[in-house]
Amino acid sequence: MGVSVQHRGFFGTLAGLLRAYNGRDAHVISGEPDHPLVCQVHWNAGTDYYTALNVPSALTAIGASFYTVSIMDLGDFTEARLFTRSSGAGLTTVKLLAKYVTTFTTTAASWLQLGTSSVEVTLPSAVGNVDSGWIPLASGAQADNVYLHLFTSGGDGAADPSIGRVSLLFRR
Repeated sequence: MGVSVQHRGFFGTLAGLLRAYNGRDAHVISGEPDHPLVCQVHWNAGTDYYTALNVPSALTAIGASFYTVSIMDLGDFTEARLFTRSSGAGLTTVKLLAKYVTTFTTTAASWLQLGTSSVEVTLPSAVGNVDSGWIPLASGAQADNVYLHLFTSGGDGAADPSIGRVSLLFRR
């Protein structure tokens, strides 16, 4: 039996909150049966955005690292949605994508499409909100212990989009 806690909209047991916390940059703010599970990625302390420097055309882990990887139990969920605000990439081809694996790897090409179609947003050329809409989860992503990470692609090696808080939502 756990102690009930509420943290930024999350209500459940302390053990559930700790399982949901998944790292220094992500936290869950909801997850009750009638509400979507929301995993939010925040950037460096004191910063409201992350600037993705020189985004290449090829699929690249956000920040060229895997420090913001989350692990979540998605077995009870059927859809995903990606939302963020961007200050603009200066291009209309830069994408932010959510991907998953069930066995952790730092090889970007090994990460799989989270939905039956890609859970992604195209970053605007000017300031704006971008939303993928609800996309059915890929059957392989509907499991426990799924690693999640954000990637970029479609850049020209010079574009530097600023990406605000990212929300990756899941619903039943």
